[in-house]
Amino acid sequence: MNFFLPPAKASFSWWKAVLPPTGKVDFPSVVADFLGAPKVMVGDAWVNVLAEGFKRLAMGDKRKKIVLPGYSCNEFVKAILLADLEPLFIDLDEEGKIQTTVLASLDKTEILGLLAVTTSGVVSPLSALKDWCIANNCFMVEDAGYTFLGEDESGKKYGSFGHVAMSEGKIIPCGGAAWVINESALTDRWDDIGQKVAETAPVSNFRESLRLLVYQLGSSKWGYHFYHQLRMLGLKDWKSKFTSEPSRMGENYATGNLEWKDNRIVMDEEQHDQLKKILIRPWNRVRQQCALQILKDRKKLMKERKRLVELYRKLLEFPALELPQNAMPVRLPILLNVPLDSPEIIKNLASGGIKKQYPPSWPMYQLPLPNSQKYYREAFSLPLHHSVSDSDIRKIVKQVSPYRSETFA
Repeated sequence: MNFFLPPAKASFSWWKAVLPPTGKVDFPSVVADFLGAPKVMVGDAWVNVLAEGFKRLAMGDKRKKIVLPGYSCNEFVKAILLADLEPLFIDLDEEGKIQTTVLASLDKTEILGLLAVTTSGVVSPLSALKDWCIANNCFMVEDAGYTFLGEDESGKKYGSFGHVAMSEGKIIPCGGAAWVINESALTDRWDDIGQKVAETAPVSNFRESLRLLVYQLGSSKWGYHFYHQLRMLGLKDWKSKFTSEPSRMGENYATGNLEWKDNRIVMDEEQHDQLKKILIRPWNRVRQQCALQILKDRKKLMKERKRLVELYRKLLEFPALELPQNAMPVRLPILLNVPLDSPEIIKNLASGGIKKQYPPSWPMYQLPLPNSQKYYREAFSLPLHHSVSDSDIRKIVKQVSPYRSETFA
């Protein structure tokens, strides 16, 4: 029997997350200690939390532009626009990284910050990017969504490179986001939003327990397969109804709720109004316990995922994109030459957990950035989680082998 495989999932015990704690539960302070950061702030609405952070960076500053790659998550763009700032798109290099050379021609007087995007786990030269930001008097915002809990070869933890760093639920299935403020001089800027979030009521622990149960069952091998069988029979997709991420409810993934208009990217009015109405809530006890559990078990989880990466690399006839050695990989990014006018092929690959990373229907695909365009066409990712067996990986490798891309090299 051929199973539909989930493209990614988090590893945690539902029982450990929902049972009453034996000690104090304070995820922000634990992460702050783990990264050596003066302050960490979390909230349950990803795009809104990111937008509030960008607003804090812009306090008292006339500069409005945030630099980021043309090939990147649509939520970053929405957060920048929601903060009344402007995205300034640059191209990735051939390996999916941001290089300082592409920043040389930019007008530095307009740049408030550089968003160092980690594309599916591919890490850019963060120290060099930080030096560029310092030299040009702007902020480096480190995207640690795909790297959180890992470190570089020198032992420096991801999430500690930028003036600030942000992370959301790629590794921890809790929805929402965290801002890690690494500069003491910036911590006061987050006080008001932190107080505002703290004054709101979190989602109940019971409701969060149900959400995590649905997540765990739905991302299991049998649950994910059953869900897709029902979809094939015509059942309406109710997945967004159970999400713990309020800013993704009703999202139009085909366009990212963004439009190409007058040679720039804008957010559609309905999505903008919907996001404006969202109230950022603090993380409840169950959500924090789930995150702390994954933080505690990180070394064991990393070891297993690294073993899967090594098996893929051994069996693949062509190279996957480079991931850092000491990170917890979420997915293994790879370039495949799949015709975009062949949705059946893409659907068949998806059944094996081989995920089209971002669709070329996103308006950023129209940006005149050749490497970014290539990634929109060809970037897929292979699953790395405990539900994927060695035999599954051998099947996945056979599925992708006919679609070898002519890589940049």
